[in-house]
Amino acid sequence: MQIQKDDPRLSAALLSRDEFVGQVESNGDIGSSFHLVELHQPREFWGHLPELKLLMPIADYSLRCQIPATSHSVFLMYKGMVVGCFVETDSLAILDTHQGKNLSRELILAAFAQKQWCSPTRKVSKAGEKALVNAYEFICDVQKKLL
Repeated sequence: MQIQKDDPRLSAALLSRDEFVGQVESNGDIGSSFHLVELHQPREFWGHLPELKLLMPIADYSLRCQIPATSHSVFLMYKGMVVGCFVETDSLAILDTHQGKNLSRELILAAFAQKQWCSPTRKVSKAGEKALVNAYEFICDVQKKLL
């Protein structure tokens, strides 16, 4: 892990857990990620965006996003294909075959670095709430190791 001390994703660790996760309203079960990811496949959505390395590198994965930005628009790439995204509606999606690798926290932290939030009210699934907590705990651990 080679994280620079000025990486904007680290700013999430400056918030409390409640400020980062926000007021969560259960939105039921998670739906299929396929349609949201498929919608953002065309290069016009992500082709102009700079590449951002993952905080915890995994071979062949990267992010595409602009930091800072006026809206959330982060794309998870695998070998040049979009396999996940975090978009303005606070919708996060990762194709099933790429889940279970802590990639949701990478999308969440990049989105936070794009456009910070503090104590939002959000409707998320149980998995979404868990991903937000995981992202926050992870970045706090990273911040402690850098001090």
